[in-house]
Amino acid sequence: MKKNIKQITEVSWTAIINNGNILKGEKKRLDYEHDFIKEYNSIGKLTEAKFYGADGTLLYKTFYEYYELENKIEEITIHSSGGENRLIKTYNQKGDEVEEAFYVDGDLNYITHKAYLENGQKVESVYHNISNNQKSKTVWINDENHNNIEMLGFNYDGSLDFKRLSKYDERGNGIEWAHYNQDGKLESRYKRKFDSMNNEIEWITDYDSDLNDSEYLKKSWIYKYDENDVIGN
Repeated sequence: MKKNIKQITEVSWTAIINNGNILKGEKKRLDYEHDFIKEYNSIGKLTEAKFYGADGTLLYKTFYEYYELENKIEEITIHSSGGENRLIKTYNQKGDEVEEAFYVDGDLNYITHKAYLENGQKVESVYHNISNNQKSKTVWINDENHNNIEMLGFNYDGSLDFKRLSKYDERGNGIEWAHYNQDGKLESRYKRKFDSMNNEIEWITDYDSDLNDSEYLKKSWIYKYDENDVIGN
C-alpha cells in the first residue's frame, strides 16, 4: 500500500457490455461480499474498515491496533446488530503469523497455531475449538519453487475434509485453484490471468457447485490499471 493513500472505497455493480464498452448496471455483489471503505494511517497501515450491505446499510466496522513490541495486531469488529468480536494475531521475529486467538463478546472462541519452515513457508495450522475442545488441522505442500501446490484439511477425527490444488505460471503467479471435497469431488475452480507486469487482469469463476444456477457461474472480473502505476495499485 502506498503511504500517501489514506482511504480506499470499493463499490460493486453488475457489468453491461455496450458496443465493446463496459458500463455500470445495477448495484450488486455476491452474497458473501460487501462494499467497503478502508482508512489508513500516515505510514500506510490499515486502521479502520467499514462494510456495507447492498442497500448501503452499515453492517459492521473493524478497528486495527498494532503492538510492535509484542509482535501483535488486534482487530476489533463491532456489528451494527450488536455484539463485538476481537481477533489477536501474534507474529514471530520473521513476521510470520504463529497464533490467532478469536473472542466473541469477551469469551475465547478458538485459537490457532501455525508452523513454518526456515524459509518462512507455512506447512501446518492447528485449529482448537474451545467450546468442544476439539482440534482440526490444515497441511500445506510446496514445490521446489516454494509455491504451495496442495492444501489438505483434516477433521477432528483425522479424516480428510477437503483438498485444494494450485497451479502457477513461470513467474510464480497463482493462476488456478481447484477445491475438492472429502470424496474427491470437484466443488469449485477459479483462474486468474496476469499482464507482463504481473498485475492481475482477470479473475474467472470457472466452476462452482454452489453457483450452478447463478448468473455468476463462468463469469469473469476484468481489472484495469492506471498506465502510470505499473505495480497494480
